[in-house]
Order: sequence, then structure tokens, then C-alpha cells
Amino acid sequence: MTDQAEIELNPGNVKAAMREAGARSSDLWKVPRKNIRVLPGFNPRTETPAYQAHIKWIGGSILSNGYDQTEPLAGYVVREGEENFIYLTDGHSRLRGVDWAMERGAAIEVLPVLVSPAGTSMADITVGFVTKNSGRPLTPLEKSTVCKRLIGYGLEEEQIAERLGFTRSYVASLLILAGASMAIKAMVASNEISASNAISAIRAHGAGAAAHLSGRIEEAKSKGKTKVTRKSLAPAPRDLVAEGVAWIEANKEADDSLDEKVAGLLSHLTGVPLADIAARFAESPAA
Repeated sequence: MTDQAEIELNPGNVKAAMREAGARSSDLWKVPRKNIRVLPGFNPRTETPAYQAHIKWIGGSILSNGYDQTEPLAGYVVREGEENFIYLTDGHSRLRGVDWAMERGAAIEVLPVLVSPAGTSMADITVGFVTKNSGRPLTPLEKSTVCKRLIGYGLEEEQIAERLGFTRSYVASLLILAGASMAIKAMVASNEISASNAISAIRAHGAGAAAHLSGRIEEAKSKGKTKVTRKSLAPAPRDLVAEGVAWIEANKEADDSLDEKVAGLLSHLTGVPLADIAARFAESPAA
């Protein structure tokens, strides 16, 4: 998976591509598997054990029942030199399921493919990962990749929200996740922490978010848990009595007046500068 597919596609001749592929036309183009190409890194899916299990499930269904002709793939015809090729734009999971089934003996000669009409842009195709997805929904991490790509294609946050059917605030949150470190993305991908909790930690801790989350994950594992929850991310409540006693014990040799001692303790517990608290004491009618 990559955040931005570094590719330029030059529209090709649809009929020429199908003729060169030996494809047959009825309601859909019937294209041999060998003539369908996949752009490396174009699919925003994250390679997790759950996704790999999903591929095997699709492949098992194809192996048992054949390919469902009511679920066509989608492709974009690209001209490279003197030849035209069909590059996959939608149906990556299904195509991998086909490959899985064919490796195990499934006899699949051709696959149904719908080709993108003239004028289709890379932004249009990228939007389709969300809007045309009829299979396994994209995870928030995968959606964040889509949003980052669309930014790279020149769309503003508001335009992305409109085209994907998201709120603008959700797009902004996904872009925060898209810009997260690989360590945080790995935590989200492995389901050790939710995307929303990761985003909250980034907002709260900035560059220190990865270390903060890593510590919380280790703490959760030490307690036999597999995932960090919002509750476990919340700071532990302060025991002001214990903190006050410890401070007094640490400072009991100091030759201070009672007011200075109390002012120091209040500064320690509240974080208010000592000078400000001392000024409040001086202003007090009891002073």
C-alpha cells in the first residue's frame, strides 16, 4: 500500500485493447485474466491477516461456484507504446480471489470487465474506491489513503468531503491519520488501537504520540488486553493528598514561612507559577 500512486495514465483505444486481448463483447467485455494488469500500490487496502482471510474466502467461493458474472471488474484502458492494456481500477479483492482459485485448479477463461469512459480522471477512479465499493468496506486507515491521494490530485478538503459523502471534519481527521508515522499506522492496522483513538493521541501529543501509544499498548498487554481503549488512554486521576504529603516531606527542611510553604505546595499541585500564588497571598485580606 502506498499513499500516492506515482503514475500517469494515457487514455488508450478501448476497442483496440479488446481486439488485442482477444476479448468478446456482449453486455460486458469478456477479458482473459492475462490481459488484466494491476498497478503496484494502487489498491489502498492494507495487507492485514483479516484482509488476507477475506481474499481466501472470495477465492474459496469462486473455486466452489465459479466467478459471479454479476460482479464485473472495472478497468482503465492504457496505451503503452503501440499496445493497449486494461489496468484494474476496481475489484482488486475479487481478482486476487480469482488468482487464488486458479492456483487451486479453477478453470476461468475470461472475466467480465467494465471499462472507464473517456474523460475519466485518476481522481474519479480514486473516489470510486469509496463510492463504488460494494464489497468489504474500506477501513478508516484505507480511507485516509484515499483522502491523501485526492489531496495529491489537487482536491480541497471540502471537495473530498462532497465527493466521498463524508463530513469535512471527518476528512480532516482522516488526513491527520494519513500523515501519521508508520509506527502509528502499524498500530491501527494491527487493531491494537482504533483509528479514532490514534487521531486523538496525535492531536494531544503531536510528535510524541507514537511513544505515548506504544507505552499504553504495552501497559494493556501486561494486563492481558489486546487493544487500547479510550478509557485506558485517559490520564489517571491525580491523588492530590498523596502528592501534597510527598511534597511536604520533600521540602520539610526548608526554612520557609507557613505562607511560603503553602504557596509552594499549591504551585506544585496546580501548576500555577509560584509568583502568582504568592501575589494572591499578598492580596488576601488575611495577609
